[in-house]
Amino acid sequence: MFDRLGRALATGQQSSGKPQSPRATRRAVIRDGVDVCLGVVQPPIVERDVRAVVLELLPHPLDRELAGQDLEREVDVDYCRTRGLPIVRRELGGGAVYLDRNQLFVQWVMGEARLPLRIEQRFEMFARPIEATYATLGIDARFRPVNDIHVGGRKICGTGAAQIGHAAVLVGNFLFDFDTETMARCLRVPDEKFRDKVHKSLDEYMTTMARELAGSPGGVPSETTVKARYRAACERAFGEPLVDGALTDDELCTMASLDTKFTSADFLHQPGGLERPGIKIHEDVWVRESTVKAPGGLIRVSARTNGDRLEDVTLAGDFVAVPSEGIADLETALAGSILQRDRIDDIVQTAYRQGIETPGVETTHWVDAIMGLLLATTKEIEDVR
Repeated sequence: MFDRLGRALATGQQSSGKPQSPRATRRAVIRDGVDVCLGVVQPPIVERDVRAVVLELLPHPLDRELAGQDLEREVDVDYCRTRGLPIVRRELGGGAVYLDRNQLFVQWVMGEARLPLRIEQRFEMFARPIEATYATLGIDARFRPVNDIHVGGRKICGTGAAQIGHAAVLVGNFLFDFDTETMARCLRVPDEKFRDKVHKSLDEYMTTMARELAGSPGGVPSETTVKARYRAACERAFGEPLVDGALTDDELCTMASLDTKFTSADFLHQPGGLERPGIKIHEDVWVRESTVKAPGGLIRVSARTNGDRLEDVTLAGDFVAVPSEGIADLETALAGSILQRDRIDDIVQTAYRQGIETPGVETTHWVDAIMGLLLATTKEIEDVR
């Protein structure tokens, strides 16, 4: 079905102007025992016999991609509808993400024999041409296990992987810019304080070409430049050239059919699914919430965690605290602390010795709620892996 050399494919938009779903293209070309091909949305897709690289640039926001999750738990569906943001469920796993034209998507599809056995090694192999491309642009991007690429501690690329039919699929992206405000707004969160924490965390722990190249003589590169340099990096990694090609009529027909399926109500609103107790910013950083019902009322802890360390803590609930500013002082004392039970207990006990009174809410309730953040993170990591 395919040449021994790679093909560069340009799928573009449908005649209706609707962006083609990446997962529809993948499925269209992974069938009939063929374990190599790939396709996606707009820009040239680079594909080869048992390996492929896909570049996709979405012409419109393709808002929420979901896998193994309950749509209503993860996404503010009403907001997305009022903003005209399509909702799509993907097959590659991971959390909800926001896609728009400021992102260039790259994918490899190939037989497993061409890849390392361990998924961690596959992620690293996939990351190298992305790193090399960024290096040519003057950006020092480095692979951060398990599957992130960072610049100075900020995430500039996240990658995903899946086995679909006979093919192994690896997916990543280039960020020209990123709309953190819309990303935070599309998510279903407990309250607006939590949403604000997510927004601030995205701003602090994510980066883009626009941010890294601000003030540089050349500025942000064109899409054409990034595609060409990434393609050259992949050719060096593969040790073979890639040649231009096109999707077949059968593949385009299959893509259209699958795109309808992946955006259908039945597919989007699958029952059950993984409920995520927080928002992952990057491999180490999460925004989490934990609650405990005490005799004196519900207590809620929202925090950003960086590894095993607390950052930006908010304590709230329907309990009574005297003096009220004592809770703010406890938040300040907790920020920067390691999430170890004895350490948290010492901080809370010290705050109470300094005069905080919370009838019906004991220090142990606070410690349980705060340590619940770490338990949620550990469970989430196990679920994703």
